[in-house]
Amino acid sequence: MMDAIRQRLREGRWHRSLRQLHPEADLEAVDASRLRLIIGTPRSGTNWLGETLAASTASLRYFNEPIYKMQPTMPFERAKDHTVIAYQPSLEPDHPLVKKYRLLAADGFSRASVEGRRCLLRDDAEWEVSIVKEVHSLLATEGLLAVLPCPTLLVVRDPVRVCDSLFSRDGLSSQYAVGETELIFDEAYLQRFVDGQREQVLERHAEILQHPDTRRRCVQERVLVIALLQASLRVLAAAHGHTRLVEYEQQCSEPETVFAEAAAFFGLPWDKKEQDFLRTTLSARGEGDDPHAIFRDTSAQLDRPFKFLTPPEVEAAYQLLERVGLTFS
Repeated sequence: MMDAIRQRLREGRWHRSLRQLHPEADLEAVDASRLRLIIGTPRSGTNWLGETLAASTASLRYFNEPIYKMQPTMPFERAKDHTVIAYQPSLEPDHPLVKKYRLLAADGFSRASVEGRRCLLRDDAEWEVSIVKEVHSLLATEGLLAVLPCPTLLVVRDPVRVCDSLFSRDGLSSQYAVGETELIFDEAYLQRFVDGQREQVLERHAEILQHPDTRRRCVQERVLVIALLQASLRVLAAAHGHTRLVEYEQQCSEPETVFAEAAAFFGLPWDKKEQDFLRTTLSARGEGDDPHAIFRDTSAQLDRPFKFLTPPEVEAAYQLLERVGLTFS
């Protein structure tokens, strides 16, 4: 009871803070159909897709992961990540996550709320659409799509490759999906998205937690969590007419086709400027020291050597996914 009261008080303070930071934003008048969402885990090609589409000749805004970066921070406290939200099949219109997304399509949005955070990367004066690339609050994606039925691209990638890239960037201390790990094995979530494999998932997860090696536990659990998150994105892409699935592997093998189709889905032109920008992302060699770099030798990405995971860890990760029926295809 007391926890619920404290949460209501936190949310009340949050709503007041939001109004104070964005006094000119009329959320009731927002046309959410102007939103264009790109949702997926980190290291799955969301940056590449978002920045290429944001190179459009159309007038637009482009936000990079605003849910985590934008003030005020979300009124939730779990594993030091204020964006972690438990799975809900629907969200109320005044839910903080919904309000944040609606704010991104508001004329009165205050740039000060994202100042210096590499968040608002383009903001044309007469923008027509607001493209939002987001990797946080993924457990709430179904509820978000129900209340904001705007064009949405759901991006997936081989979860073992995602984890290799994630750990290469952040090390084993990476906080991404740590909070989700506490929530994703919820009965309702598993029943909704992997009902046929629910028992196998729970059994394998219990085995992972019992393993004596810390690194193995961390790698295996994160692979399983990323695979479960992406399983939900696949289900949602098939369930909604306003969503499309984008697979990183197809982005690499057929970039011109995938990006042209993504632009058309968002109602954006696909002309020489965007095509030239895409070509520059395909030819650069290496990522250098920039973890956000999208310029790389794309043709080599599908079969590149693993950077962080050892061969035995890679083999064990794929065996885990096969055992729980979440084999990447």
